[in-house]
Amino acid sequence: GLQRSGQIDGTWVTGLIQTDAAINPGNSGGPLLDRDGRVVGLVEAKVGDAEGIGFAVPGTTAAGLLASWRATPDPHAAGSPGCANPVGPEDVVAQVTVDTDAPDAQDIATTFRTYATGINTGDYDMAYNLLGPNARSHTSRTEFAAGQVSSYLFDIHIASVEAQGADTDIARVTFTSVQDPSYGHDGQACSNWSLTYTMLNQNGSWLIDRAVPDPGSPSPC
Repeated sequence: GLQRSGQIDGTWVTGLIQTDAAINPGNSGGPLLDRDGRVVGLVEAKVGDAEGIGFAVPGTTAAGLLASWRATPDPHAAGSPGCANPVGPEDVVAQVTVDTDAPDAQDIATTFRTYATGINTGDYDMAYNLLGPNARSHTSRTEFAAGQVSSYLFDIHIASVEAQGADTDIARVTFTSVQDPSYGHDGQACSNWSLTYTMLNQNGSWLIDRAVPDPGSPSPC
C-alpha cells in the first residue's frame, strides 16, 4: 500500500509504504526490496500487536534527504550532545552460546553476556568493571567508553575454555560487532572476531584480562 499515514514514536508521519514483509526489531533503516531486488524503501516501523503490517519510508524520499545531507552536512562527534549514541535497546540481553563442557565455561559465558549487554545498552561502567588489571592498565574508564560508544556486540560463542592454573583460564571466543567505520578495524562497519582471552578469577568472578586476536581477525562481515 502507498501513501499510508500513522503515528510513529509520537510523531505523525505521512507518505509511507505499507508492507506485509516480515519486520523485526533491529530492521529499521534496512532496505525494503521489490521482487527484482531494487530498493523501494527504508524500513521504519511495524504494528506491534499485529503480524504482517509494517511501514517503510519511500526510497525517493530517502534519496532526496540523502542528497541534501551530502550537500550541507552537519557532522557530530559520537557521544556529543548532538548525537544520540547508537546503542541497542535497554532491555537487550546478549545471547552467548557455549560449545564446551569445561567446568568454568558457563561462568565465563556469564561474564561475556554481562560485558556485551553493558556495551550494547551504553552501560560502559558495567562493561569496564569486568576488565582485569592488565586490561585496565591499557585503557582508562573514559577511554574505554569513548572507544565503545558506537559498538554493538552479538552472536557470541565460547568455543573452548582451558584451565591454566587455579585462577586463570584461556577462552577461545568468537563474536560479531557492528560499529561506526571510523571506530572499526580498517574502517569496518561490521566485523567477525575470533580471539583468545586470558580470564582471571577474582573473588568468584571471571574478569577479561587480555585479548589476542587470531591471525586475520577481525574479518569484515
